[in-house]
Amino acid sequence: MATKSITSSAFLICIIILVTTCYQVNGSIDWSTLTATELSNISAEEFTSISSENISSIPSGACSGFRAQQITSISDNACIGFKSACFKNIPPISYAGFTAGCVSKWKVNEMNGIVSEYMIDHVNNIVRSNFAKWTTEMMAAISDNGCQGINLYQMNDLYGSAGDSCAGFTSSCIANIPAYSFSALNPGCINNINMFAVTAAQFNVIPSVAFPYVYATTIKKLSGSICSGFTSDQLGKLTGAQCTSLLKECAQYIPKTSFGSITTSCFLNTNAISGLNKDQIANIPRSNFALWNKDMMSALNSEACKGINIGQLNDLYGSAGDACVGFTSTCIANIPADSFMGLNPGCINNMNLTAINSAQLAAIPYVSFPYVTEQSINKLSGPACAGITNSQIGQLTTQCQGFKKECISYIPADRFSNINSASCFFSTNAIPGIKKDQLTNINRSNFAKWSKDMMAAISDNGCQGINIGQLNDLYGSAGDVCVGFTSTCIANIPAYSFMGLNPGCLNNINLTAINVDQLAAIPYVAFPYITEQAVRKLNGIACSGITASQISQLTTQCTAFNKGCLSNIPADRFSSINVNSCFFSNEAIPVIKREQLTNIPRSNFAKWSKEMMALINENACQGITIHQLNDLYGSAGDSCAGFTSSCIANIPAYSFSALNPGCINNINMTAVSAAQFNVIPYNAFPYVLEGTLSKLRGSTCSGVTGNQLSQLTLQCNGFTKDCLANIPADSIKSVTSTCLFSTSAIPGLSKEQINNVNRANFAKWTKEMMSVIEPNSCKGINLYQMNDLYGSAGDSCAGFTSPCIENIPVEAFSALNPGCINNINMTAVSAAQFNVIPYNAFPYVLEGTIRKLKPSTCYGVTGNQLSQLTTQCNAFSRDCLYYIPSESFKGITTNNCFFSVDAIPGLRKEQITNIDRTNFAKWTKEMMSVIEPDTCKGINLYQMNDLYGSAGSVCAGFTSSCIANIPDLSFSALNPGCINNINMTAVSSVQFTAIPSVAFNYIYTETIAKLRGNICSGFTNDQLASLSTQCSALAYDCISKIELPALERISPNCFKLITPENILGFTADQIPSLSAFTISGITSNQLITLYNNPQYFIAELLTSSQLESVASDEILSFKKPFESGFLIPKRRISSSELSNLTWLQLAVSTKLSVSSVVNNENIFKITFDKTFQGFRTDQISVLEDEIFRNTNVGQLNNLLVDSVSGITVKQMSYIPLEAFSTKEKAFYNTFNSINPLSIPGITQNQLSSIINGIPSTLWTCEQFTNLTSEQIGWFKTENVEIYNLSKMQFS
Repeated sequence: MATKSITSSAFLICIIILVTTCYQVNGSIDWSTLTATELSNISAEEFTSISSENISSIPSGACSGFRAQQITSISDNACIGFKSACFKNIPPISYAGFTAGCVSKWKVNEMNGIVSEYMIDHVNNIVRSNFAKWTTEMMAAISDNGCQGINLYQMNDLYGSAGDSCAGFTSSCIANIPAYSFSALNPGCINNINMFAVTAAQFNVIPSVAFPYVYATTIKKLSGSICSGFTSDQLGKLTGAQCTSLLKECAQYIPKTSFGSITTSCFLNTNAISGLNKDQIANIPRSNFALWNKDMMSALNSEACKGINIGQLNDLYGSAGDACVGFTSTCIANIPADSFMGLNPGCINNMNLTAINSAQLAAIPYVSFPYVTEQSINKLSGPACAGITNSQIGQLTTQCQGFKKECISYIPADRFSNINSASCFFSTNAIPGIKKDQLTNINRSNFAKWSKDMMAAISDNGCQGINIGQLNDLYGSAGDVCVGFTSTCIANIPAYSFMGLNPGCLNNINLTAINVDQLAAIPYVAFPYITEQAVRKLNGIACSGITASQISQLTTQCTAFNKGCLSNIPADRFSSINVNSCFFSNEAIPVIKREQLTNIPRSNFAKWSKEMMALINENACQGITIHQLNDLYGSAGDSCAGFTSSCIANIPAYSFSALNPGCINNINMTAVSAAQFNVIPYNAFPYVLEGTLSKLRGSTCSGVTGNQLSQLTLQCNGFTKDCLANIPADSIKSVTSTCLFSTSAIPGLSKEQINNVNRANFAKWTKEMMSVIEPNSCKGINLYQMNDLYGSAGDSCAGFTSPCIENIPVEAFSALNPGCINNINMTAVSAAQFNVIPYNAFPYVLEGTIRKLKPSTCYGVTGNQLSQLTTQCNAFSRDCLYYIPSESFKGITTNNCFFSVDAIPGLRKEQITNIDRTNFAKWTKEMMSVIEPDTCKGINLYQMNDLYGSAGSVCAGFTSSCIANIPDLSFSALNPGCINNINMTAVSSVQFTAIPSVAFNYIYTETIAKLRGNICSGFTNDQLASLSTQCSALAYDCISKIELPALERISPNCFKLITPENILGFTADQIPSLSAFTISGITSNQLITLYNNPQYFIAELLTSSQLESVASDEILSFKKPFESGFLIPKRRISSSELSNLTWLQLAVSTKLSVSSVVNNENIFKITFDKTFQGFRTDQISVLEDEIFRNTNVGQLNNLLVDSVSGITVKQMSYIPLEAFSTKEKAFYNTFNSINPLSIPGITQNQLSSIINGIPSTLWTCEQFTNLTSEQIGWFKTENVEIYNLSKMQFS
């Protein structure tokens, strides 16, 4: 095998030598006749001497035999001989032999040979150093197909000046250069190549390290789809002029993610910025965006603005915010609302806020609003203002002046409740935009600081929202602003709002504009302060709404009522005017109607002057009532002189039935008719002047009645003959008691005439007249005549002679009057005569007469007679009093018959028990103090019952010995008025028990405070149940004496008021007897006092049923001293007591004993859910991790906030799911008390329940921020909406 191989090699060498020899002519090569094989076999050394002529003579077909070694040996100058036909046939692999010097000699026109489709490999095989020497012309000559062979190494060496040749690449050539070849492109080529021809794929792989050296002019050439190849690394290398050279035509195609690498020294020109889209903008780093100027911002197209994010806006703070002035309106309108959550004051105050919408405004952080300028607020559009939030508006102060009317009108009504009450005030230009629902929400203290100009600016619709609280705060000087309310505004203020009107406003508001309902709603308590000027403004229609309570408060202001107002006031309101000082003006009185005048109070009408009376119109005079005329007495009657004749003629006749002398003697009697005179009250005639009677016409006298005559006295002397002749005959029987005609008429009177002399007239005969009556004539004196001998007229009885008295019939004494009784010779009167003296005469019997009665006469005193006595009773002597029959004492009723303190000791118990209860109620404490102790046994329950109110003060007069003798039954009617005055130290427990429980509702605290010792054992459960605030006075030594059954009805309100010091009055036996209802009022301070007292083991005394009723707030307060270390828990619990354990026992147990006894295995044994309220924070935190595994929702529902805060992170995971599921469950109200550090313990299942049952508003920010990444991940996976809402809530 070896021999054969050597032989073959030798043969080949021989062949080569032979061939070589064959193509040489005379020792040289004939280049023009060579074949490809021959050319290939020529040694490389031969080519070192080849000339350009030799090369150009080589047949083109032979060129396919060129080897790379041969080409490398060719001199640079010889390379000029290469022709395109030859280039075309040189094998691609041989192109690697071309040197740079050779290439530099090629003829460009011959380069066209490379155009062949077979030239891809040719070009690819040109060595990089060779290719780097190619000229611009050579590059330009490369065919499109050949350009496909340009590799990355060749491109890599086109740097520095060599890169200039890249300018020769044709557009079609560039398009055919493989994209990966651009991954080695250098700045020298980049800055010369026709960038318009570069594809996106090619551009995409250009190394980013080259970009710092790319000319700005090159960047400027980039456009169209090529820029879609821009990578983030490339763009991240651009700075300064490079970035400003980017054109819109390029920038709009750059991938959005590439913008994420732009540095803080790369800023696009406004032209380029105008072409960016929203995704590109969204990726621009916030640090770069923060350095944009206003021109750059203004270049953003509206669509691109949709990409502006929260971070970008957030960095536009301070001076950077100045750029925000560049945002166009359309741009602002397209910025996502969420992005505004990053807006800072620096930007807000420069941005054109006229363009933002409500969602954007709502997203702006409220913390920025204290720095927003008034000018910025002024730019807000109406629709945008609909988005302003409570938190935002709450931060504004003087900026509120910037709100425009259009903006104000859009702000949600509830936002107005959050405005700063001290400094947020809207301008008068904006206030007209406030609607009723908005205005009604404005803080009343803010509204109270509005100026009158602001009030004047409120629209009619806005005025409909003014509420009672706002008007109520316009008091004092603040009320001055009410002058600003316009008439139409006032007309639109809701009537009920006027219920808050204060005098300060009332006297400044334009009352001419208010309506009926508004006036009616103004509180009557404001009317005492209303000015006359204000009243004068009331319009007629509105006045129909004035209420009785309002008009009752007016005094001198009544003179200001105008005619239109006064005539419209409802008639019934006039009955409430102030009787002493409410008088209408002379200008207004003529419009008063009949019905109105009828209702004017009689005591007010009585103060009208005669000038006022003269102004009453004829129609109104028909309304003058009997009561009004009745009060025109005394000097008030002078005003009757003002009644006109026509008015008198229209006064109803029945009204004259109450006419008083003061009026009778002043009224124009010539205008009075017989019918009117006929009803003039007879009791007025005693005061009619003689001169008045002398003016009566005959026709008028026909109306004189007997009753009228019965009241006349000396005036009868004024009757004229003509008048007397017209008085009806029967009327003579009724001549008045002192109506005595002249003495010239009395003689000649027959017994029949005497018999017809009116009894009252007879009673006034003088004693001289009586003394001349014949004794026989005295037999004709009848009981009626005797009856009228009363008063001073009775003096005439002194004229009766003894024989006359003896002849006066006994029955005549049955009509005897005091006037006679007090003058008649009583020594001549028999006992039988005295016994029939009429009881109705006794009111007029003199004390002196009573004082003269002998004891034997007193025995004949009747109950009816006593019933008529008043102050005369004071004249009864002790002996006389003793002999008056007991039954007669029943006659002492409600009059003023009171015995003297000297006489009262003569009373017997049988007598005192018959004294009427209402009379007894008027006894003084001095009178009570002299009642004999034995007599006190007769004091009955009815008498005691009427000692109420101020009458009860007399109970202070009862002596201790008297009190002790008052029957127990009598105490069953005792009233508070007596209870609070009687000497309680003398009352027995039995008497005390009898006191009615209803009285204890009114018993004074001071009275309760006096109760000591055994008297308290008389307390009944109903009495104790009636006590409330008085319980604060229950003393220690009173409480301890209260019997157990009585304790059952103590109310919670009573119990809670017992002071901690006095609570110790309850004994260990009493405490368990207190009802759960009572214990529900126990306070933490009381519990602490009981706990601290060594004589009690309060935790063991109070039962579970009692403790079930204790309020959770008190339990929480009770535990605080233990949790703060102020009190030390000392009790130790045992596992055996868990089923009966109370919350109080648990609360005072040591942490160690709880942790050692209570565990997951036995916690379910705790029977009472309420017991869980006793857990302290420190106890919960030391319990085992699984402690809540076996608890139920009812137990967990009783964990108070302090206990919940003690739940550890590990314990949290074992809480049953249902505890979180609904608001009825355990943690709905206490969730925000969970320690934020325990939140990581919440399981995913628990989270699911929490989402369904506990709204995010119940979470605290600290809890939310303590969620673990796993929990947050669960949120994002299972309920991202809830997560985002919560995140926004706590952001």
